[in-house]
Amino acid sequence: MRSFKQEKKEGRCDFNIFEALKVEMSENRHSAFLAYLLDSNKGHYQTIFLEKFLERITLKTKLTHFKSKDYESITTESAIHQNRRIDILMKFNNGYHIIIENKINACDQVAQIRDYSAR
Repeated sequence: MRSFKQEKKEGRCDFNIFEALKVEMSENRHSAFLAYLLDSNKGHYQTIFLEKFLERITLKTKLTHFKSKDYESITTESAIHQNRRIDILMKFNNGYHIIIENKINACDQVAQIRDYSAR
């Protein structure tokens, strides 16, 4: 087992970028940052974040519908009916979507998933 001292030396500490920016409780900022990383059309021009995210979803759920080559767009705070908002909406050109609901000190709302799927 590694010691805390060794892990700290290797940079494996509990660093939290949101704490450093004093936005650790700002759900919208967390969503914006995650969406930025996942969107290869943004200034970082990387696909690795999206590819690793989709790889993890595929492994965990056995869904094979999500490929980075099919990625179309990502939006935050996508408005739907009844004043609901989807925190992060990823669209794929094969007709599939990924919805990320970001929860910081919040519980699921009544019928939230049903409302999202009815959009």
